[in-house]
Amino acid sequence: MTGTATWAAALTALEADVRHALATGDQSAVRVLGYGEISVVLAVESDGGAAAAKRLPEFPDETALEGYRATFGDYLDALAAAGVETVSSELVRVPDDLRVVAYCVQPL
Repeated sequence: MTGTATWAAALTALEADVRHALATGDQSAVRVLGYGEISVVLAVESDGGAAAAKRLPEFPDETALEGYRATFGDYLDALAAAGVETVSSELVRVPDDLRVVAYCVQPL
């Protein structure tokens, strides 16, 4: 996977496509890989390759996102401590002045 900055740019474009799909019902610009428990899994591409992007529900503010990020990290650490292998996962905030949106990015 590539760095957060590269994913942020790719996810900004993906988020625009998601918002268009939600507003119009036209899903032609997004590639759905699957459906999760609380979100859809979409394909995203950047200079570093392709990945799965899971859009998280919008957060009320940055503090809530950072709390989620900490809990997510603790959860992954607990799984590792229990001997459970997990896929590489990166939480990436989409730059947006009005909304706090993030995706969980994982390799395909």
